[in-house]
Amino acid sequence: RVQGRLHDVALVLASSYRKVNDQKIGQQQREMLFKWYRYLNAIHYMGYFNLVPTIGTSATDALQDLRVVGLLTEQECEQLQFSTAKLRDTLVSWLAQLWHEELDRGWVQELDSDVFMRKVCELRGVLAQLSDMQDLRISQMVRVMMVVVTNVLLGLALIGYPTKMYEQTTECFQFWPLVASYLYFICYRGMLHVMFILDKGPFYAKGDCVNVDALLISTERYLFLVFRSPFTQQKTISLELNQHISADDV
Repeated sequence: RVQGRLHDVALVLASSYRKVNDQKIGQQQREMLFKWYRYLNAIHYMGYFNLVPTIGTSATDALQDLRVVGLLTEQECEQLQFSTAKLRDTLVSWLAQLWHEELDRGWVQELDSDVFMRKVCELRGVLAQLSDMQDLRISQMVRVMMVVVTNVLLGLALIGYPTKMYEQTTECFQFWPLVASYLYFICYRGMLHVMFILDKGPFYAKGDCVNVDALLISTERYLFLVFRSPFTQQKTISLELNQHISADDV
């Protein structure tokens, strides 16, 4: 859902800038689209902060990562250091502020304001839901009780199964009691192990539930293509250059 809301915001922005090919302000509007591109990708990355082990739980390290890849400037990182407890919300608020600045300059369409603000609010909502996943985990009391009860059951089974399935034989090795006890133990302990992995969240790599890298790359490619889709000046220049080269060859 986070990815979908980001795509919605990007679509509104790409369609609202109408003069990206203008000779006077086209370059400036393209630079502003790149700023939107940076902010949206940074928000997507920070959406998984405290959730994905590879991103970590250190706000300073996360901001440093965004600065290194060019999604945030040094000045922006210093500004965000004062709101490390609400990094996602602060970045989303920058979107609203930047929209109104662009609206005052007359670069975006006033008719798109209602749609844009609604999409930004929806984005903040789904980011909050994602952040609250940490608080929705199973309680430690329930987890400990499950582990204790399962271990007691397995202990009784390991004691009782060999005597219950004991067979009179001349061999020193009780094959079937051993196999039954082993399978009984593996089934219960295996399910506990799966529970421990899933308890770490859907973004834990070993759980193999959600590929965060694929989501980040997919959104980055979408933003890049959508924001560049109105650009025609480069195609025109390239076409004129090819025609000029062809005329020289003739």
